[in-house]
Amino acid sequence: MKKRKSASGPGSLDSLLDTMTNVVGILVIVLVVTQLGVGDAVKRIHKDISEISRQEYEEKLAKVDELKVKLETDKQNLKEIEASSEDDQKMKRFQTKQVELAKTDIARIQTSLADSTKRTKELDDTKKKVEELEKKISDGREEIAKIKAMLEDAPPVKKGPEATVVTLPDPRAAPKGATAVEFICQHGRVVRLDVDRLRKIAVERMQKSERQLTKQGAIDCQALKRMFDKEKIGNAYFRVAIHVGKDKPSLIISHNPQSGDTTKKLNELGSVYRRVLRNIDRRKAFIRFRVFPDSFDTYLAAREVASSMGIQAGWAPYHENFVHRVGLGLPGNVYCSGYTPPPPPPKPKKKPKPKPKPKPANPAPPPPPVPKDDID
Repeated sequence: MKKRKSASGPGSLDSLLDTMTNVVGILVIVLVVTQLGVGDAVKRIHKDISEISRQEYEEKLAKVDELKVKLETDKQNLKEIEASSEDDQKMKRFQTKQVELAKTDIARIQTSLADSTKRTKELDDTKKKVEELEKKISDGREEIAKIKAMLEDAPPVKKGPEATVVTLPDPRAAPKGATAVEFICQHGRVVRLDVDRLRKIAVERMQKSERQLTKQGAIDCQALKRMFDKEKIGNAYFRVAIHVGKDKPSLIISHNPQSGDTTKKLNELGSVYRRVLRNIDRRKAFIRFRVFPDSFDTYLAAREVASSMGIQAGWAPYHENFVHRVGLGLPGNVYCSGYTPPPPPPKPKKKPKPKPKPKPANPAPPPPPVPKDDID
């Protein structure tokens, strides 16, 4: 029979293994319980958080960025509205629609991202921008209304006459020894101005009332003026009036606006203007037009007719307020009553004839020549 080993040798490890097994079992149980608690906690968290996918979240963020771009576009459109009032009704509808879309996007984003502090701040900023945009749109509408009111009260713009391209003749001197036949282009008509004929009519009317108008060899110029103002003196084309000057009366010639050939009538063969031109000797006379601002086209038509008939013509521009005033051709010693002519200048004294220069005295005769000595 074998002897038992002494108790002092190595002991048994069964108790250690049992202890370790118990510890591992407890840890496994704790791990299982922990996993179950974590799963329940995750489920509870999912219930508390609104269901939203990552893709939807990214879409919401993209819409926020799009909204920022829309707001910048709306700002630019608002500037264009303030700069111009054209198509304002269409622009207002467009801006109103953009604001409504922005409001809809803001409401949707607020609902989806209520728990996000960062997105909430962005939404608040977007709200402020939209409110600023609405205020600018409102201000723009008021400004447009003011501009429209000002345009309605403003007087209508008068359109100027259409520009006419013309070719003026080259300037050159009048033919030597030729006389000028005067024509006036005024009130859209052309008519001959015969100053000598009008002066003759005025002088003949003065001679009929010479006794009433003459006082001690002078003319009662005020009475003469009243007589011409009362009577219509002249012809079918012109009326003459009296201008009282300092010393002598003169004649004022006024064109009758309803007389003369119009621009259209100049093209007719039976016009008065063409009849006058037929009686002009083109070798001894030329035409001189007095052109007023309201009848430049009439002058161009009249000049073309004269050129077609081989008659030379010149022209001079006149101001619309120009007054035709000519003398009456009265003698030099006839003045208005009450005027004392200055004394004639004294005749210059005749200069005395210069004394003739004295003739020089007879020169002394030259000395006789000195004889030369004969030299052996």
